[in-house]
Amino acid sequence: MSSPRIYHTESGRSNHCVQWRLGLGGPGDGDMIKNMNLTVEKSWRQWFSGGEVGGFIEEYKGNFTFATVRAACHSVAIDQPVRAFTIFTSFIRNTPLPSTL
Repeated sequence: MSSPRIYHTESGRSNHCVQWRLGLGGPGDGDMIKNMNLTVEKSWRQWFSGGEVGGFIEEYKGNFTFATVRAACHSVAIDQPVRAFTIFTSFIRNTPLPSTL
């Protein structure tokens, strides 16, 4: 069995919002991931939730996924409950986030 995916959520609204996340946290995550020297398996693309774009993801070798949640701020579960449920369910089931509507 492979290790669980690790997700991070990020706001599309402002730089000072740090959001609910599983795994990593903070505004410098992009730089931190670059410094980890990870190999990209699938580059940035949309994921979907509730019939619309839920955010964007990039997948790396070693079953590591960086995911953003669109239009969420400090508390994704409150700001975007459907998207929060989608990302949480994908994490618990160790399945990819939906890539189609």
